[in-house]
Amino acid sequence: MGIKKLLSKRFLVFLIDEFHTSKLYNKSETEGENVKINIKYEDIDGKIQMGTRKLHSVLMFESSNGNRECINRDYNATLNMMKIVKSLLFTKKRPIKYTRSKKDDQPSNLSGSLIKRGEQLSSSEKECIPRSAKLDLNCKQTK
Repeated sequence: MGIKKLLSKRFLVFLIDEFHTSKLYNKSETEGENVKINIKYEDIDGKIQMGTRKLHSVLMFESSNGNRECINRDYNATLNMMKIVKSLLFTKKRPIKYTRSKKDDQPSNLSGSLIKRGEQLSSSEKECIPRSAKLDLNCKQTK
């Protein structure tokens, strides 16, 4: 039995197209850039050299007050997926910045809508979501 089917027996299961969730900042929806770090390394001759390396797992963004903020790419994607689910629950639409255009490749089996055991949530089902599943998008924590 697959993990998705097993989980759907006890929980509401949402399939979410992850399009742009890790590269757009959850606060401003602007694209981030990989953090560059300075590294020391030993070359073939045994001499210590300095260089830079891109750190793919951490993104850097310009905040509204002009400061730079760093956030883990996976944590950022999770916050963006919560934003997508909240939008789908309340407006039945996916935020535009997280929607594929016709020219983008479509992922298999993910249409960008909510799926609960193969169906969309009705308004009465929305009321059945446990309190622990309520989404708080005003998270102040940045990792």
